[in-house]
Amino acid sequence: TMPGTQTVAQAVDGGVASCNLQDNFRANADGISIQHCNLTGGLNGAGSYTVEHNFITSSGDGIDPTGAGYKVIQYNKIWRDGTRVGTKHEDGIQFWQGGNALVARNWISGWATSAMMVKADFGTISNVTIDSNFLDNPTGYYQLYLCPGSYALNNVTVTNNIFGKSSFVAST
Repeated sequence: TMPGTQTVAQAVDGGVASCNLQDNFRANADGISIQHCNLTGGLNGAGSYTVEHNFITSSGDGIDPTGAGYKVIQYNKIWRDGTRVGTKHEDGIQFWQGGNALVARNWISGWATSAMMVKADFGTISNVTIDSNFLDNPTGYYQLYLCPGSYALNNVTVTNNIFGKSSFVAST
C-alpha cells in the first residue's frame, strides 16, 4: 500500500472479497476472484479472473482486461463522474488486445470517452460476449465502441444490452 491509501481486504480462495482498495488492482495470475469490493483505482490484468458484485471507479479506465486469460465481469457498477483527467482516454471497460471474456449484467456510466471500448490497437481481440449490460455515457462520446484498429475483432457478440442517452450509441 502506498502512503495515503487504505487497503482493506478479506482473502478468499484465490482472491479477495468485501474489500476497499484505493489503488489499482492487478489481476495477472489465473483463477482470481474479486467480489463485493470497492475498487477506486480500477482493475487490469492479463490473468483469468472473475469480477462480480463490485463498485469500480478510477481516474483512468475502470477495467482494462488484456491477455489470453478468461475473464468473467458481471454484476458490477462501473462508474465515473464524467470528468476528464488531463488528456487521458478513459473508458468503463477498455479492451486493447486479447479478449476471452464474458461481460454481462453490468451498469456502466460516466466515463469521458466510452462506457465500453473494444479496439484492437495492440493485438487481435477474440471471443468477447457483451450481454445484458446497461451502457450509458451522458458525459462522453460512445456507449459501445467496437473497432478493429490495427488488428482484428473475432467472435465479438453483443446481445440484449440497454443503451442510455449519449452523443453516439454505438460505433463500429
